[in-house]
Amino acid sequence: MGITELHSNGRRVVKNPELMALIEEHHLTSKMISDMLDVPFETVRNWRRNETSSATKMSKANLKLLKLSLAK
Repeated sequence: MGITELHSNGRRVVKNPELMALIEEHHLTSKMISDMLDVPFETVRNWRRNETSSATKMSKANLKLLKLSLAK
């Protein structure tokens, strides 16, 4: 499951839904994403963590680059 936060109604909200959808669709690992985007492995792990943390949202630029990399 992706990065989540609790909504006011107590339900979990995925912080990086597009990333998590790409991971599922393309069977990606954190290492693969790290290599594709040339970012530290720990950064990708933070994007995928199941904790409430404002510092773990994937940037739009990195998401766009990942999509372009997968389109090849």
